[in-house]
Amino acid sequence: TVTAPTLVLRGEFSRGLGLEVAERVTREMPHARLVTVPGATGYIPGDSPKDCAREIDTFLSSIPLGR
Repeated sequence: TVTAPTLVLRGEFSRGLGLEVAERVTREMPHARLVTVPGATGYIPGDSPKDCAREIDTFLSSIPLGR
């Protein structure tokens, strides 16, 4: 029932969020976007801070104002 734009950010080597689960979440949420950060574990900001910031910025920039 979540309709807000949602970023599902997962590390390539995440042990907490498997790819299958992340893909299912994004299929079932109408405005969800899945991004897998290469080389990162479940702690993306610590493993790949620049990639993390870039993906969040890209996502936030894609949301229309007033939504």
